[in-house]
Amino acid sequence: MKRPCKASTCLTSTIRVTWPNQLSTTFAVLRTVSDFLQKNQIEHIDFLKVDCEGSEVFIFIEDNAAFFRTQVHKIALEFHNEKKDDITRFLREAGYEVYVENGQNHMGMLYGQNVNFKK
Repeated sequence: MKRPCKASTCLTSTIRVTWPNQLSTTFAVLRTVSDFLQKNQIEHIDFLKVDCEGSEVFIFIEDNAAFFRTQVHKIALEFHNEKKDDITRFLREAGYEVYVENGQNHMGMLYGQNVNFKK
């Protein structure tokens, strides 16, 4: 299959979508948040809402720690997995005050405010 993006850092994923009476393939170009911010000349985020249906564990990782420490003021995160404690620890270590709502059954909301954030 032909890649829709030629950049060496561009990640692609093929998604199969089934419509009534047909099967089609759609290409999606995936980029890191920091690459997106740089490309669009965004220096900071006042409020970041994350709803990624269980993929939170791929966002709140050490590779993104500096980004969260310096560029994001507040976060609202819907989580869908057992990694809530890891994400909470990650954010606290990055300088956030964290509040978890409905943290039972591996589902709920997590809110964070970066106490060291400066515009």
